[in-house]
Amino acid sequence: MVFSQSEILQKEVYLFERIDSHAKWDNLKHMKCIVFLRPTTENIALLSKELRRPKYGVYFIYFSNVVSKADIKTLAECDEQETVREVQEVFAD
Repeated sequence: MVFSQSEILQKEVYLFERIDSHAKWDNLKHMKCIVFLRPTTENIALLSKELRRPKYGVYFIYFSNVVSKADIKTLAECDEQETVREVQEVFAD
């Protein structure tokens, strides 16, 4: 499934940001964050860093492949503010 940016805006998606972006945003706690990542070591580390100091009010996390129990535990430990609402593995074969 592929959407153009204008189609995504019609679905009320307002911000696209890479997990490795160093952009400094003001308080975005009023926004929900949908994260779609490959479960690589680097991405888990970046997501862990994000969850320790969350920019957004709520997170929905989707991985494009199998994620290890150890990685899930790491993310859960970093989510001290309990902002993560959902974690799923999505297979698009």
